[in-house]
Amino acid sequence: MVLNALGISLNVMTLGGIAVSVGRVVDDSIVLLENVFRKIQATPPRDRTQDTIIAGVREVAKAVTSSTVTTIAVFLRSE
Repeated sequence: MVLNALGISLNVMTLGGIAVSVGRVVDDSIVLLENVFRKIQATPPRDRTQDTIIAGVREVAKAVTSSTVTTIAVFLRSE
């Protein structure tokens, strides 16, 4: 409604890109949080440090990055 009042229009491709990018961010966040949680649960309480969190992120960082880059490449190629 705000965009319409300002006379700004969005095409379907732009709306699709926004939807996919928001979904990517949410999906990547869930993957990272779940892996960090799993890593923390597998570590004895006395050994839980920031290194545990960093190790959990490192395990999935390449997969998250590559899937995000692939999504970006698909949208760049389709324009």
